[in-house]
Amino acid sequence: MKLSLTRTRICKVCYKEIYYDSFHTFINNNQEICSKCLRKLSQKFKEFKFEGINALAIYDYRDLIKEKIFIFKGCGDYELKNIFIEPFKLELKIRFKNYVIISSPSYEEKNKIRGYNQVIEMFKPLNLEIIDCLFKKEDVSQHLRSYKERQKISEVIAIKEGISLVNKRVLLVDDIMTTGATLKTCINLLKSKGVKEIKIMVVAKRNFTQEEKEKLDKNYQVIE
Repeated sequence: MKLSLTRTRICKVCYKEIYYDSFHTFINNNQEICSKCLRKLSQKFKEFKFEGINALAIYDYRDLIKEKIFIFKGCGDYELKNIFIEPFKLELKIRFKNYVIISSPSYEEKNKIRGYNQVIEMFKPLNLEIIDCLFKKEDVSQHLRSYKERQKISEVIAIKEGISLVNKRVLLVDDIMTTGATLKTCINLLKSKGVKEIKIMVVAKRNFTQEEKEKLDKNYQVIE
């Protein structure tokens, strides 16, 4: 009699049954995306420096990952929350042990309409302490702004009073990194609160073509 390794879980991307087809999926038994779809998302794990800080991007912002982030963030498909980070939680929990997560800021009213903060939900599988202390004072969508306008984001981002971050090791997280203006503002605010160390992790990072870089230099609007 042949033993079936079929799992009862259904992939949140292709809606097919998830199989144990590797040791990684066997030990990561809460995975909600099949290996085939995970490969299609094409994780890169790119390490880079931003403002002198060590940063990590799981994916390039393109193709299927771009589509799934849009559906999760813009269309309110909450069931996708665990397909982005959860498959790699074992490795990432070890890498960022003793760090607290601080999410890039969002506009509270928009979160209420959506029903959740998409960035916080993406990173919950790491089971690290989450400090929700950054916020937007008004509803500003960076993807609708020119490069020059993006750099003014510091005018609408603030940090909550009464939260102590002194000597904290902070993992600053975001869903998408484009020009980095938002993250730069967050870094400056966190440093002003006496954090011990900052590292950055984003789900996806936008990589610009030479033509797009030239447009950025001329302060043209970036097309997402």
